[in-house]
Amino acid sequence: MFNRYLNKLFWQYKNALGNKELSFNDEKTKQAFLKWIKELKFKLELYRLFLKKYAIINSKKTVLELDKGPFDTILKDEFMILSTQYASIFDESDTAIIINGIMNLSDKIPKVQAINSSRGIITSNISYFLTQNPYDPKKTSLKLVDIYNHKYNVCLGFFGNIKDQDREKKIEDLKTFQKQVNGNYEDTVQNDVYMGLVYTNENFKKTI
Repeated sequence: MFNRYLNKLFWQYKNALGNKELSFNDEKTKQAFLKWIKELKFKLELYRLFLKKYAIINSKKTVLELDKGPFDTILKDEFMILSTQYASIFDESDTAIIINGIMNLSDKIPKVQAINSSRGIITSNISYFLTQNPYDPKKTSLKLVDIYNHKYNVCLGFFGNIKDQDREKKIEDLKTFQKQVNGNYEDTVQNDVYMGLVYTNENFKKTI
């Protein structure tokens, strides 16, 4: 599972460099990739502050992040939930609630469906369903649109180095998502890190 997760990140690394011919078997490429992973921590902290600026995350909200791993998740607090197939590779000391599951839609209420189990966790108290730098942008945006259509607020974001070759593609994807959910678009550049997000902010009333 860890290797599968690294392959997802390596695919993103190659897109950022604009070179899909890179091989993890090359030692120089491998070391550069590992350095890139270490630099993710700094970028993630900036992105977390960006989310806080628009009140997407704070101590009064419970949010659920979709399908991220230990190197690219924004979650680190007890009021945050991560639904991911990569739960097994997280450190047990993490304070966020990490669920080894996938997101399904059950009637009008999104539900976290645990892998290898018929039981799921109903998520009617979630303020935001969110993710950033998705591994499959098209599939993830459609999932978030579906959740939004079930009357839940959603947030999709991107971040990276200002020199990344896939920057314009990420912005284009965000603008498309903005139209799909009629959301708010924000972007910024800090310390050579560009960040963008689209979020909804509607007062949905939940009925169970």
